[in-house]
Amino acid sequence: MRCTLSAIRGLFFLITLVISGMLIGCTHTDRIVIDGQTALRMEHAINDQLIDEEFQLRGNTASNIRNGGYILQRDGMLYIIQEMSFPGENTLYYLQELPVAQIGSLTARNELIAEIDGTLIGFFDRFLLYVDHTNNQTLTALDVEQYATHTLFSEPLSKALLLDRTIYLTTETEKLYALDLGIDIADAPEAVPHLITERTGKLVGVADGYAYITDVPDQATIMQIDLQTGMIAQQITGNTYRAVQIAGSWIYFMDEDRLMRQSISHGTTVEATVRTVSEYTICEQYLVFTSVSGGIYLSQLDGSKITKLSDDIASGLQFFGDRIFYRNAYDNQAVYTIDLQEGIRSSLLGAMLTDGGVQFEPINHPETDTFIDEHAETLQELVKQKTARELYTKTLSGPFLIIEIPFDGSEISLFRKTDDYFTPEEAETWILVRYEPVLLGKYTDGSLAYRVDAILTAVDPETHEIFITCSVPGRPPSEIKHGGGDRYGLIMSWHQRALDIIQQICADS
Repeated sequence: MRCTLSAIRGLFFLITLVISGMLIGCTHTDRIVIDGQTALRMEHAINDQLIDEEFQLRGNTASNIRNGGYILQRDGMLYIIQEMSFPGENTLYYLQELPVAQIGSLTARNELIAEIDGTLIGFFDRFLLYVDHTNNQTLTALDVEQYATHTLFSEPLSKALLLDRTIYLTTETEKLYALDLGIDIADAPEAVPHLITERTGKLVGVADGYAYITDVPDQATIMQIDLQTGMIAQQITGNTYRAVQIAGSWIYFMDEDRLMRQSISHGTTVEATVRTVSEYTICEQYLVFTSVSGGIYLSQLDGSKITKLSDDIASGLQFFGDRIFYRNAYDNQAVYTIDLQEGIRSSLLGAMLTDGGVQFEPINHPETDTFIDEHAETLQELVKQKTARELYTKTLSGPFLIIEIPFDGSEISLFRKTDDYFTPEEAETWILVRYEPVLLGKYTDGSLAYRVDAILTAVDPETHEIFITCSVPGRPPSEIKHGGGDRYGLIMSWHQRALDIIQQICADS
């Protein structure tokens, strides 16, 4: 009997080892084998958790407001707070109206609506809502048709967000209010305030029936407050929460130069992107951020599929669906925009610098004189040639010499990239820049109207083979003119197109 019991125990132990080994083996296999479809489902699951389901009901986004809130876009129009500096350190802020179709225009009229220094919260009916920095941080509405202003809430604010027909705000005395918006019998805006709770902190987000408040000044806690009861649903801790953004069931925040996100439900904290971040903004399914080392990047909300949009040093990121706006440090903080649908970068108004700042420098005398004297005849022949090819799939070697032949017949100028010193004779590829008038029509007095296009042609200086030709359309002249004679529009800079050509065909790019 003892022998039998020992045998049974031995057999049970052996079976247990076998089963345990099989389970361990299966567990190990499941953890390391994730096929492409599984990885894709996991990626989609995370991005779905980060989507803002109430996006269409919001006014200006919390991201845009956090980054300055100086632009709003509605019905094909932009409303921009511009800064105008005067001698003696005097600065004026004004609200400008600009059709989206006139972005980049050199001739757009400055439609100044009102003198405003504030943070744009959103629109309610025909009223633009903003926090007025010159009037003690009060909530104000501007009628964009009648240009009258109305104070909606007189207590100083620390933050305000618009959701549907309600403004949620925290005051400087740390009270949380909801303001129900309407229009009174005098056709003026009105806001009925409801106190939700006192002694809270600063509002950072409103989502799914909750307000999210950071404690001031420590920023070590985010309180989730039920908007109906004013009670604290939970306290989120574990980090210092700067530059907070609520995104679905997660919280984005900055930890020095790292962008992090933390789950609201279970507290898990992970890096939101592998790159260092200076500033970020979120719009629907995309994350846009600036890098500490410069450049603007686009990715999915989970930080995957990172794409570089620009080399500019940017601040004040504003994101509206298919357009990104920012202040460009290379161009004296002028506002620039990137159209994500067309892939076009441009200044909001006026001439545009090349991406990443000035990229070309003129080559001075006597190098220019010597080169032109030697190659004058060749240049006269090459300037007449071009190709219908606008794309070149092969690669060419630098350095690249830019040869500009001015439209007015003045002296030829030579340029090279600022970070690439070489003599003109050492150039492996020439890029000729000439100007071509394009007839647009006649004025009523019989005079002609021309647009002047810049034509860029990449050429082999040895064989004179034409590689690629592309153009930069000029601006048309004014529709109404005074006095006699033909009219020519403004010439646009060729710098960005030349940089594009070099980056496309350069063997080292």
